[in-house]
Amino acid sequence: MTKLWNMTSDELERYTDYCIREGNLQALTEIHDYHKWYGKMVKVVKGRKCPKGTTGRVFYVERKHYGTNPWFGWSTRVGFRDDDGNAYFTNEDNLEIVDNSLTDESKEGGQNHVENLG
Repeated sequence: MTKLWNMTSDELERYTDYCIREGNLQALTEIHDYHKWYGKMVKVVKGRKCPKGTTGRVFYVERKHYGTNPWFGWSTRVGFRDDDGNAYFTNEDNLEIVDNSLTDESKEGGQNHVENLG
């Protein structure tokens, strides 16, 4: 999948137009989820691996495919970092947005991408 957080807003717009022309629905879903989650403050509300109530800012959004059927088994994985710098990755269904505002870095794109986990 494409690393949307590395794209400028102009590149993202051109990529979106390309995906529409090509009929790439999974990429369009990933773009939608990127706009929905990236840079937002979230809270874990369910799931097994991330402690419920954990909050943090999203730095990673990607569509993942689990299974063998190309039409089913897709989900959106979201990575977020808490105030102590701990990174968590979970399914979007386990999260809710608690603050819809973006940081200056996430408005610019690629400043907080997954390669900066260290």
